[in-house]
Amino acid sequence: MIWLQKQVEGMSNMEFSNIVVIFLNTIVVIIVLMYLLFAVILVRQVSLMGQVIITGVDKYVKAMALIHLAFAFIVALFLINTLLL
Repeated sequence: MIWLQKQVEGMSNMEFSNIVVIFLNTIVVIIVLMYLLFAVILVRQVSLMGQVIITGVDKYVKAMALIHLAFAFIVALFLINTLLL
């Protein structure tokens, strides 16, 4: 802990803020990728549910899951593009 204090005291405010921004950007990218993985798993689960439970609305639920995946992918692309450039 004392080592970290000495390192932080030796840094200028600009260096410390750059480290914080890089850390937060990394956390946001990880969260977005996890949400994208969730959307993919959701599509798979809805597809499996449609095979097991045969109803008239399974086509609409699959379509909603695919639309959700598309929007999640678009948001992930824009967010990652904004953060990394």
